[in-house]
Amino acid sequence: TDGGSTAPDSQSIKYGETATAPKDPTKTGFVFDGWYDGDSTEAFSFDTPIKTITNLTAHWLEACSVTFAYNDEGNVNGSTESMVVPVGKGRKVERPEDPKPYQYRLDYTGGTVTMTFTGWYTTNDLVDAYDFNAPVVENITVYAGWKEDENGG
Repeated sequence: TDGGSTAPDSQSIKYGETATAPKDPTKTGFVFDGWYDGDSTEAFSFDTPIKTITNLTAHWLEACSVTFAYNDEGNVNGSTESMVVPVGKGRKVERPEDPKPYQYRLDYTGGTVTMTFTGWYTTNDLVDAYDFNAPVVENITVYAGWKEDENGG
C-alpha cells in the first residue's frame, strides 16, 4: 500500500473467476484512487476474470480539501458548520445536495424572512459560480449563495 494502512491479504482465485475488492486503504495526506495492475493507467476492475497472476498496487493522489461554507446559514442537515470534503488532486469534487430554504425572525417586526439557496460560488462576495467540472488542484473554499424569497416568507 506504499506507506498506507496494512496491505490486504492475498487471494487465491480460480482461473476465469473474479477477485473480491478489498477494503480501501488509508494514507495520511493522500486519497486512495484505486487498485492498479502493473503499469496500467486505469484502476483495476474487480469484474475482470483472472487469467494470470495479478499483483495490484494501491494508487494514491495527493489530498486536497474542498470546504463548503454555508455562510452561517442552514445546510441540508440544518447545521451552519462548514462541510470539508477530501478530493484527490486533479480530480473533480462531487456537488453536494443543495441546502434547503430556511427562515429567520426579524426582531424589529416579529415577522420572518425565507432565504433560498442560489448556488455555490468561488468567493464570499458570491460573484463567480463554482465550476464542478474543474479539477481541484489545491485546498479551496466554496461559498453558498442565498437570496431573500420574493414571497417574503
